[in-house]
Amino acid sequence: MNGFKTGIAFVCFTILFLLSPSDVLVPASLFFFFSGMIGLGIGDIFLIKGFVELGPARTLILFSFQPIVFLIVDSFLLDIHLNYANIISVALFIICILLFSRESINKSKSWNVKGIYIALTGIFLDGAGLFLTKKGFIATGLDGLSANFVRCTGAVLVYFIISRFKPFKLRDKFFELTPDLRKKAIIFSFTGAFLSLFLYLNAVKLGALSVITAISVTGPIFTTVFESFILKKKPTMTLYLCLALFLTAFYINNFL
Repeated sequence: MNGFKTGIAFVCFTILFLLSPSDVLVPASLFFFFSGMIGLGIGDIFLIKGFVELGPARTLILFSFQPIVFLIVDSFLLDIHLNYANIISVALFIICILLFSRESINKSKSWNVKGIYIALTGIFLDGAGLFLTKKGFIATGLDGLSANFVRCTGAVLVYFIISRFKPFKLRDKFFELTPDLRKKAIIFSFTGAFLSLFLYLNAVKLGALSVITAISVTGPIFTTVFESFILKKKPTMTLYLCLALFLTAFYINNFL
């Protein structure tokens, strides 16, 4: 799955890059290349495996500690000065996702130590990739499109190397799907990998990592909102509370 969606994103970024090329051969562009290998390539493999082993709720609880780490990284390693509004909003985003995860965990009370280690490995690699990406933006001033192109190149290289030892057989598996599922796989990979990566890296370029990661980890809350509308499931009080906390945190971070 990771190989397929990354491949779709790589093709899209390559086409756009060729239409509007820029100088990506500067040495500092290697920040993006290694970020792609570490975070988008290897890290995503562990994250997906962590989701399978632990379930999304437990993985999100572990993920919620990443913004706390980035508060320190922003201040001491990236020299990004955060105000009290930033710090309060990050805290509210974390409370938001912890509440949401707690409701899901109550449905299944067992823990999986192996899954925790896998998820933590993925979270660490994802964080390392984000740090390198931010360093790359600071060092090069590249636009988000060029950064994504270099980053996806690094990720695709990882999957190419892995495929030499463990063939993915992507083509065979793709054509085993029904025509409807093939179309969905392409559309969801386009939106979930290409479009989201394009917007996400532009956010990373402009904002503090602690705030960006705190916002991004609340994504499953909005997935649940869409699920409620599409499947006509009644939203829980916890979901309403999480949405209220999210909007409050967003307002504090942007308008206070």
